[in-house]
Amino acid sequence: MFMLHSCALSNVTLKHILLGVPSLRLSPVNNFLHSLFSQVDVFFNQKLVSPQSNTYPYRAYIENTLNYESTAKNTHLTAGLYYPQSPGAFDDITKSIASGNAGDLASSIKHGRILDLIGPLHCDVFNQEKYLLNGVDMQLRLVRSKDNFCLMQSGTGDYRVHITEATLLVRKVKISPMILLAHAKALAQTPAKYPITRVEVKSLSIPGGIQRETLDNVFIGQLPKRIIVSFVTNKTFNGAPAKNPFNFQHFNMNNLSLYIDGVQIPSRALQPAYDKELSVRNYYTLFMGTGIHYGNTGNGIGRTEYNPFNFQHFNMNNLSFYIDGV
Repeated sequence: MFMLHSCALSNVTLKHILLGVPSLRLSPVNNFLHSLFSQVDVFFNQKLVSPQSNTYPYRAYIENTLNYESTAKNTHLTAGLYYPQSPGAFDDITKSIASGNAGDLASSIKHGRILDLIGPLHCDVFNQEKYLLNGVDMQLRLVRSKDNFCLMQSGTGDYRVHITEATLLVRKVKISPMILLAHAKALAQTPAKYPITRVEVKSLSIPGGIQRETLDNVFIGQLPKRIIVSFVTNKTFNGAPAKNPFNFQHFNMNNLSLYIDGVQIPSRALQPAYDKELSVRNYYTLFMGTGIHYGNTGNGIGRTEYNPFNFQHFNMNNLSFYIDGV
């Protein structure tokens, strides 16, 4: 309701009254299929076989960003609504839409249209080649993310995502009776074992306004094969409608190193100077960490695009390189 109070010294020209509505920009966040869910739990015979964590969107986004080249990012990854985005527009939805591929994100839900998505789940047990034995029930539990996490908007409206239908596509194979008998004999002697590479995403808080922070005992026991370090604001991590949860920033960090049993990795700490655009060592870890720095391949992230993809990637399988080399 609008109320216009009368004024003794002026008249109202009724013919020229106009109604204005502020322009609203609304868009799903990147990698939307996986950003819809904060957690994915996998059960075999009612036993949990996946890590319990509410960081599933970050695992999926980081894996898609670092493990695929531009060709994949612009083709089959778009089926899950993953698009390469331009630096400088991550937190500005208007610039983001105008910058190119992010416009496809916004247009995908324009006027409340129904959107269909498809893609593989980022779970450890689905990344190995062995078949699930017969007689084992599998259950998946997908926990929805908050709408203010998976949607970006320029206004203050209450917008929500409604999933109308979800389908799990499963491929089955028919096993010969002889193989089934051999499986039964083997299982009588020892349980089935599935070799997996476990991925764990840990979220650690650093208080604002401090100049130095040491995070102790991040990993206890088995050392990971690879460690990726990145930073986002606490506000975007918890969901902020006007912010992009995948805007990984440097926060003017000027010194970063790991310590493993008291040994500094790398031997000469990463010491970027972002105010002077000097961060090539940090950038190069994107390729050293995956072992592709000597190959004819990449991940589609150029040197000038590094800031919103600010990952520091350490390969723990080659510690001597960090100690003796860099």
